[in-house]
Amino acid sequence: MNFQYVLEQVELLIGKKLESITTSTNSIEIVRIDHKLNKYFVKVEGNDKQITRTFRELEDIWNDLVRQGFVNVDQALYGGGSSRNQPETILANLTCINHFKFKSRKHLLLRNSNVHELGTLQELTSTEVRLAKRKIENYLSFSNLNLHNQQADVSNNLKIAFDSIIKKFPGDTDVERAEKAFKQLSTIQESVINSIVSIDNISELNTQISTSNKEPFSELHLDQLLDDESFTGIANEAEDEIIEEEEEIASSEKKGKPRIRQLTPTISLIFDRLEHDEIELQPDFQRQDRIWKNPKKSKLIESILMGLPLPVFYFGEKSNGDWVVVDGLQRITSVYDFMRGEFKLEKLESLDKYNTLSFKDLDRTSQRRIREYSITSYLIDIESDGENMIVELFHRINTYGVKLSDQEIRSALNQGKSVKFLRFLAGLSDFKQATYNKIKADRQRDMELCLGAISFILLGYKEFKYNLYNDFLTDAMRELNKKEYNLTISDLSQIDNGTTELSPTSSDIFKQLHRKFTFGLNVAHDVFGAYAFKKEDSYDKKVPISKPLFELIVACFSFLSHEQYLILKENSDDFLESFYNAIRSESKEYATWNSDRYEDGIRGFKYSISTSTGKRATVLYRFDSMIGILKNSLNIELKFNPLVTKTND
Repeated sequence: MNFQYVLEQVELLIGKKLESITTSTNSIEIVRIDHKLNKYFVKVEGNDKQITRTFRELEDIWNDLVRQGFVNVDQALYGGGSSRNQPETILANLTCINHFKFKSRKHLLLRNSNVHELGTLQELTSTEVRLAKRKIENYLSFSNLNLHNQQADVSNNLKIAFDSIIKKFPGDTDVERAEKAFKQLSTIQESVINSIVSIDNISELNTQISTSNKEPFSELHLDQLLDDESFTGIANEAEDEIIEEEEEIASSEKKGKPRIRQLTPTISLIFDRLEHDEIELQPDFQRQDRIWKNPKKSKLIESILMGLPLPVFYFGEKSNGDWVVVDGLQRITSVYDFMRGEFKLEKLESLDKYNTLSFKDLDRTSQRRIREYSITSYLIDIESDGENMIVELFHRINTYGVKLSDQEIRSALNQGKSVKFLRFLAGLSDFKQATYNKIKADRQRDMELCLGAISFILLGYKEFKYNLYNDFLTDAMRELNKKEYNLTISDLSQIDNGTTELSPTSSDIFKQLHRKFTFGLNVAHDVFGAYAFKKEDSYDKKVPISKPLFELIVACFSFLSHEQYLILKENSDDFLESFYNAIRSESKEYATWNSDRYEDGIRGFKYSISTSTGKRATVLYRFDSMIGILKNSLNIELKFNPLVTKTND
């Protein structure tokens, strides 16, 4: 979208009546364009005299738009007066530009797509204006000098830390210094992003105005890469500024801080706790593809024998005093297995004399060196009142430079039958077939996708009154962890590859969820085919799966009767036409918003599956819409009866 493109669009406006942003100002008309002279000619309504304007004016305004994302024409052209109205009017009538007022002055905003017809005006909605103003305030308060100083500090810290790391294994001081530097980098990155004025997805805007052809992921931090929709296979959702009153109240009611202690237990103490089942290793939380191989375990033992410091461990403490491993599971397991004689050391380089030796083969001094080795750890009271603070703390815990994902945190705090069941569902061939093997197991993204669908099957959507979507998913996991439910997997060793099944002794709740979940998946696969759970009927493999659509479709289809399924399958074209038309047209035909705040602007079915998808208003709207589409297109009366009757007032 360079300036040449702007001129091409302006040429299409010749002869059209162009309204001004200011209603009291007369409209104008572009008479002709002279590319040789780099000028264009306009006339004002009611006056036949032609006024000559230069391309330079338009280009100056456009350059500010591209650089800032917004522009005030008077400032861009270093002056005021009615004559500034003409280039302002022309640009405002382009398809990719909106207008709004900021501090009582007219402004233009560059969008990353066509948002209205050529030759027409479109003002930002009140919600969009609030977002744009906040971005502009960030931009205006941003200081390049401060940025330079911060970058200099970061560079110095990195140089000092990594000069040392290159020469030897990292020690505690070096790790902390490097960690501080990376935190500074994150702060700088957030500051820069917040100062870019756009109400659209910033990465999309950068793609449109950039002339370079960069490799995918080339500028993504590891955290961002692992969360990027092109990597996970799941589309990222947007957030709106609309805040319901109950959300504002809830956010102000912060609970107390959790109790956190720093400990330096010895390996001997850890081993003793493990032997007496006083540390839960969370086997349900750990997947086979992440279990360390013997050479990697051996390297860890070698580090301990050399007296090198290990990264910090994090444990959760339950009310009975038992510990749960939150971060450091593989390290704990490796040491425990070695001391129990489960493997022998191999492929060591620094201490190669220990190769082929087990723990019992070591001399007394080496055994004592391992037993008396102290680890740095933090013990978190995971059953305290400060649950929100605990979740926030877990978000800040880095596992080898990568923050724990939301689902990894849920699994850590709610380990038990629910985690095992989610692993079972994510390993099903039905799940992998319906999602065309697009969903990565990394960071439990597949488990989170399954959890979203079964949570609605289990708890329903009518009584969704949660301030945080995470609380809804957590409630579902807690429900499945109840003592009265039994879950047995026939062959736990095959849980991740879909070749095992639920044991007949498992409780009905798990059997029903399994049956309904797989039925919903199979119906979706039959009806949608290769573009199941996508927001567009496209076979393009690059189009990611929409998490809200996955939950919506699987949950709704799971409650179809066999007769309704046959009707849907035989008339799938009619249903799909209505379904995708509802998305494309932002349809309001099938449901009504439960909140007046959402009636402002164009918000319909597409909005409910794309923006602020974890809020009660959007949850109710998209489920009611889906039920309405089934009724309207095929006369299917869907009865959505959750397996558990539960309220969260």
